[in-house]
Amino acid sequence: MVGATAPRAVEMSFTLDAEGRPLGISQKEITISSGYSYSPDTDLAPAFSLWRFANGRSGVACTMTFTPRARPIADVSDADILRVSALRDTAGSAQRAVFDRIREIDCGGARRPQPLLRAYPDRARLPRDPGSPAYTVVGFDIDADGIPARVAIVTSSGNAAFDRAAIDAAERGRYPGGGPRQRCTIPMLLGPTPVAAPPSPDTASFRPEGGNCPDKIDWVQPFARNYPDAFRRRSIEGWAVIGFDLAPWGTPGEIKVLASEPAQAFGQQARSIIQSARAKPSASGARGCVAKINFRMPAVESADDDAPAF
Repeated sequence: MVGATAPRAVEMSFTLDAEGRPLGISQKEITISSGYSYSPDTDLAPAFSLWRFANGRSGVACTMTFTPRARPIADVSDADILRVSALRDTAGSAQRAVFDRIREIDCGGARRPQPLLRAYPDRARLPRDPGSPAYTVVGFDIDADGIPARVAIVTSSGNAAFDRAAIDAAERGRYPGGGPRQRCTIPMLLGPTPVAAPPSPDTASFRPEGGNCPDKIDWVQPFARNYPDAFRRRSIEGWAVIGFDLAPWGTPGEIKVLASEPAQAFGQQARSIIQSARAKPSASGARGCVAKINFRMPAVESADDDAPAF
């Protein structure tokens, strides 16, 4: 938290589908105190989209308020500090504070020797959870010969296969001989599998009467497929339907988000994508155009899973 006042609460608005999945998620800050304060909430909507509620309330409009609680970093447990760092949940001054704390507890506060050999788990063979990255932090000592000893899990998300593979990888590491080290750690991260987007509608149902937009638009400047970053980190897929007009010189205008799921963030991103695109010039332009932007995750790449060493 930055500032002396309490962090602001966040109100989440959403509906539920027949399976209890939150849809149409939007969030806004609620001022609950005067003065300036800050608490990170970029992961709140992506994490909330993974929640599931009891069936039978499809279409009901709901709201939920999340209120953060701040604690001095000196009061946070070592395990929580290591977990936050392994998940890369901090940035800026907060990240510096976390790493300063880690330097105090890692290797007993002594400088760790640079590894001669670093082994990694075979992540392609490990089970992954949809939308939720797995993390593990391995603790170990380094003996006078540079060999890890007393290797064990300090904290983890509970993926047993990943924990076993992380211990095996840490045991195979080697360090320069010399002065032994105690209570060293290595963080490891395993990315999630994609969460499929909710079913998307046919764009024809969104076309207005009296429009003259062609079924196929000739784009001379293609879409910049920028993914909503917070949802990308959790591999959550989505879509958005955007309505717009085209000027004779090919610039989109009157851009509106007609629908988006599972969260408004996909509509906001899709609107920016259409805004930056350019169509082939025409004599009179076009009215009532509709485009659907699908956000899909690529195949899982194990190289993206590596967390930085402390």
